[in-house]
Amino acid sequence: LTANARDAAGRFISERASLLAARLERELQGATTLAAQHLARELIKGIEAGHKPRTIAIAMRKVTDIAYKRALVVAKTELTRAAANGALDAMSELGIDTVGVEAEWHTAGDPCPRCSEMEGQIFTIEEANGLIPLHPNCMCSWSAVEVKQPLEPKATEVETATRAEIADAIEAG
Repeated sequence: LTANARDAAGRFISERASLLAARLERELQGATTLAAQHLARELIKGIEAGHKPRTIAIAMRKVTDIAYKRALVVAKTELTRAAANGALDAMSELGIDTVGVEAEWHTAGDPCPRCSEMEGQIFTIEEANGLIPLHPNCMCSWSAVEVKQPLEPKATEVETATRAEIADAIEAG
């Protein structure tokens, strides 16, 4: 992440720390509230420090009994979520939520078929919120693009399915 993106991601996740802990408790079936809070704290510290997912996963292992592979999936997924939503927050702060400028979906590396289908899709900032990560270990991101005319609202069924898939994959670890 660039310094600006890391700052935006750090702000996003710090402001939502209690929501992160609650989501981790829900998605990591069997995790206690205290364990979820410890995991959330390590995620926040790692993201704010600009650490890579592997470093964050190791730190998570030190404070709970979560398996490394599971911790790595959580770290990658939450880092992507923080970066994507932090980018959207930064776009909104710059006034990019106005008609004529939207968020474009970008895949990274060798994307899965579901992410490949989303490449280049354009959403309003409001529609884009919460769509990335599309699945555990997702590496997609947002960028601002200029459009000639307002977009028709898109359905967000993808969000509901995504949350369930992320919880299942993290549980399977």
